[in-house]
Amino acid sequence: MDTVSQLKQDLDVKWCTSLRVKWLRECLLFLESVSGVSGLPSRPRLTTMVEDQLLLSDLGISTDGCLPLDVANRHGQILRGQFLLQAQDCVNISEPSDRRYTHTAHRTLKLGLFDGKTSVSALELTHIPQLSLDLPAGFKVRIERLS
Repeated sequence: MDTVSQLKQDLDVKWCTSLRVKWLRECLLFLESVSGVSGLPSRPRLTTMVEDQLLLSDLGISTDGCLPLDVANRHGQILRGQFLLQAQDCVNISEPSDRRYTHTAHRTLKLGLFDGKTSVSALELTHIPQLSLDLPAGFKVRIERLS
């Protein structure tokens, strides 16, 4: 199995997504060009470097998505597994529209999420300290047991 296939298989499992082979090949070329040395680093180091690029990438370019295509029709069902998603936006829907991007003591965040193909909305029903209105659009989240 070649380097691209091995990396794709390993990262697809670890990040619960389906990397696009074209993106992965271009990523490896980029990493080789910026490393200043001929060839690629060791496999563990290379995996870490590709993961870093994945987390910086637009999932619409780097992946083929991970959510079921009919996720919008699955109301009330729990989706088993883990999902790597990219936040497109994050607003506090407990506030009037002119204050949805301000920090308040009580909040309910609504996130627009994207897996590379499908967009969904999610609500923060229980406070998650790692989520903040200050996070930049494009931050990644790994979610499991969606309902």
